[in-house]
Amino acid sequence: MTITCEDGFMLKPHLLSLNGYPLPQCEPAPERARQIDITLTEVVKMLQQQVTKAWRERSIEVVADFRSVQFKEADVKNNVKQKIESIAKVDLDAVWGEALRKGEAEGKLIRDSMSKSLILASTPNKLAITGWVQVTLSALLGLD
Repeated sequence: MTITCEDGFMLKPHLLSLNGYPLPQCEPAPERARQIDITLTEVVKMLQQQVTKAWRERSIEVVADFRSVQFKEADVKNNVKQKIESIAKVDLDAVWGEALRKGEAEGKLIRDSMSKSLILASTPNKLAITGWVQVTLSALLGLD
């Protein structure tokens, strides 16, 4: 019996293998996993920066509305591609889908396949602090 792995995976023998049993397993290649992590980190960082920028420009009034800011997936991909290619040799086309799936699984972003857009899943830290300050000052000053 011959086992072959898909691209981006490598064959790893079982630790207690004897005469080929138990069978080896396909595991993600370490370099590919690193490329996926780099891509996901840059996507999340870019979305956080854009949401913060929208808040500063008053496109969103309340920090809680940060999810109303959507970004076209193609635009995000182009921006990330420009940034990543200068710091790491990443074949973005090969790892893009996996990075977004990982981001969704980890609750970092939301991918809307209908509108082909990306949404940040959680408030950027700077905005979370700012939102807390807004609420506190409103309560103290009696503003609504």
